[in-house]
Amino acid sequence: MDSIASSSLSYANTERAESLQSSCSFYDLGKSRPELSTNKTANQLNTGESGEFQNQDQNPRVQSDDSQQTVTRDRVNADAQESAKNTGKAAKSEVWQYYTKIDSISARCNICMKPIMNRGNTTNLMQHQRRSHWMHLPSLPSTRKRTSQTASFSSASEDVDDPPPKNQRLQTPPKSIKSQKIDKVFQRISSFQDGGLSAAKITNAILFMIAADNCPLSIVENRGFRALMKTTSPLYNIPSRKTITKDIELKYHQMKNVFRDNITATTTHTLTCDIWTDTSNQSYLGITDHYLTTELEIKNGCLAVLPLSERHTADYISRNLRDCLESFGIKTSNVTAMVTDSSANIKKAAIDTFGASKHIPCFAHTLSHVVPSVMRTLPQVE
Repeated sequence: MDSIASSSLSYANTERAESLQSSCSFYDLGKSRPELSTNKTANQLNTGESGEFQNQDQNPRVQSDDSQQTVTRDRVNADAQESAKNTGKAAKSEVWQYYTKIDSISARCNICMKPIMNRGNTTNLMQHQRRSHWMHLPSLPSTRKRTSQTASFSSASEDVDDPPPKNQRLQTPPKSIKSQKIDKVFQRISSFQDGGLSAAKITNAILFMIAADNCPLSIVENRGFRALMKTTSPLYNIPSRKTITKDIELKYHQMKNVFRDNITATTTHTLTCDIWTDTSNQSYLGITDHYLTTELEIKNGCLAVLPLSERHTADYISRNLRDCLESFGIKTSNVTAMVTDSSANIKKAAIDTFGASKHIPCFAHTLSHVVPSVMRTLPQVE
């Protein structure tokens, strides 16, 4: 019985050994199974460190597969080292015309002088061009696939200085977008030409400055003003003094229509009127309207500053008053009062136009005449 049992056990061991040998030969042909791979390295296999993890019950197939995977990794590492040695060779990609190589893993952009990590490939270089400088580049080097497809980047080749957004497709702007950008550039240039939107805004700002700050019309010809405009808006054509004079006249009529519409609903008006002469002996008649809005707000506005070309008679002043009120749609019957100085000519003009009951002499003007007279007649007051 012992001999029969020994023979059976010997036969079973022989059959198991042949099965294991055929399995190893099968894996030697390259038909490896990934699920049987282990984490042992080549150094562990060479130094025998893996021996402490082996035992009699370990499957020989796992050991054979581990050795096969180690040999494969050694070949890949050798190929990577060989590829790294060849990075110093001249790059063939067209994208290198926009970069200067710094070392084997980085290059400097010739447009923005920013260092870009490339790690031996041109993926980050082309990505930087498409993202930051595609406006300056009419054409970029093509890749194996159309640039509209998703560009995948490994974590080892990502640029830490210019990382791409997560889960975002990097696409080259289509020609239609480029043409739109070019159209916008030309539209911006044309907007500063005469009649353009930007030119109109700047001209309106100049007109407002002249009116609000009482600047002379010749300011547009001053050296400092022209230097300022050339610095802030070099595409703007500075108008001449003659052009500014015409523009102010047009702007006056526009604002006059707006003011006239605002006072249309007002039924009562109070006027102030005065005459003065400038340094060139040119006399002007100023007329101001004070009114109450429908929201019970007290407002006022200058109706006119009229140059007087004739003698300042009461009839001439009254005629100018009527013409001014008519141009704004104000009826003389709606004027409740008119304040003037005590000059005989303007006082008579107010009475002839609106009636004696509506004329009110200016108290400040009267006081300015009384005080000097008192000081002359009463020395103790002086």
